[in-house]
Amino acid sequence: MKMERLFLFRQQEKEYQKLTKYMEIKRIVFVVAVVIGTCLTSIAQILTVPEMEPDKPAAGKRVKVIPPEYENTDVYYSIYLPSIYKVGNQYPVIVEYTGNYFPPTASTGEVKDANLAYALAEELGAIWIVLPYVEKGQSILKWWGNEEETINYALTNIPRVCKEYGGNEDQIFICGFSRGAIAVNYLGLYNDEIAELWCGFFSHDHYDGQQEWRGKEWGSPLKEYRAQAKMRMKRMNGRPALISSNGFDNDTPSKEEQYIIENNLDQYGTLSFIKVPIPQLVDDFPNEEIPHAHTDKWMLYNSSYKEEVISWFKKYIK
Repeated sequence: MKMERLFLFRQQEKEYQKLTKYMEIKRIVFVVAVVIGTCLTSIAQILTVPEMEPDKPAAGKRVKVIPPEYENTDVYYSIYLPSIYKVGNQYPVIVEYTGNYFPPTASTGEVKDANLAYALAEELGAIWIVLPYVEKGQSILKWWGNEEETINYALTNIPRVCKEYGGNEDQIFICGFSRGAIAVNYLGLYNDEIAELWCGFFSHDHYDGQQEWRGKEWGSPLKEYRAQAKMRMKRMNGRPALISSNGFDNDTPSKEEQYIIENNLDQYGTLSFIKVPIPQLVDDFPNEEIPHAHTDKWMLYNSSYKEEVISWFKKYIK
């Protein structure tokens, strides 16, 4: 009887060891799956803006274009044709202006390093153009360059892109980050001619007239700057504008919204506001790519805020 019990005990022990080993293998497989899944999720959460190529525009490519008026200079704009692009069709157009050169935020100010509207171009099937600020045949990395030259560059090349690549002239949006956010109104509503181009406006972080820019003739003193900004905003003429800013989503309005409401500027457009908690969207923030919450790269990350921007655009694309 004792031998029989010993035999049964050893058999049970062997079965238990097999089961334990099996469970351990399952646990390891599960952990590996979780790790891989996490990595894949992280990869899926960020888009990569295509590098600019010295090539002819084509579907899914972002290319450098030097207009004939600027031949033998390095003044260029970039154009991206969406992956769905086909010759003969018409597409919405998104025109972007970059921020200033400002290393603490990883902003280079260069056309080639724009990020804000790439996700929109792909999601909406839109042509994405990034324009430079220009002065005496050079691209300017801080502020406007020569304002008239910068505006004439836009007035020449936006219609040219529409004609050559099927851009819908009734569906042209202007957008920008930081300096570019101010440019949305400062340049985009500079005069009646350029103001007529746009069907909508999207700015992120800063706004024309919001704050004084000391040492800049165009941006100070604050009272005069705001009076001029108000004149520009009147040219919005009721059209839609989405004004976003870095900040946590709560009941406190952003500085941009406060400025607009306190100065009764909301009467001039159909305005929407969002606050984006950028540190919550970016893994390991701050990091080398995004060292500061003042960034145009947040639209490359999947979030409800990005979806809100996309939905806003869809509302105004006919």
